[in-house]
Amino acid sequence: MSSIKRTARQAGLLYLVMGVPAVFSLQYFPRAFIVSGNAAATAQRITDGALTYRFLVLSELVTYVGFLFLVWALYHLFEEVDKRVAMLMVILVSVSAAIGMVNIINTMAPLVLLSQRPVLHTNVAPYAGRVERILAQG
Repeated sequence: MSSIKRTARQAGLLYLVMGVPAVFSLQYFPRAFIVSGNAAATAQRITDGALTYRFLVLSELVTYVGFLFLVWALYHLFEEVDKRVAMLMVILVSVSAAIGMVNIINTMAPLVLLSQRPVLHTNVAPYAGRVERILAQG
């Protein structure tokens, strides 16, 4: 098998590896945790499903890391066509992935806020407004 064909297949596999957790975190997350207009219910869902919420954060991280590996494979695939444009693609995707990884902090913030005090496990209403603002930012 030629080198270009092998690189193209690797890039396709990386698309799949990156895409599966991305769909999970983009489709499942809003339906499972966010209750529109009800911050207390959203906070309660995050508290009740803390392990699932952590898996969603992990799936976001896997998506962004996979995106970096994907762009590296695409760079090797396209560098023979136009090296400057391929390098520009790597730079833009790297910046995008870095921004996404920083945004994971916003995704984790509600869980951290809600798990700091044991009282929150019974009454999350006083902190629900903060959680809603953080989720609105992300």
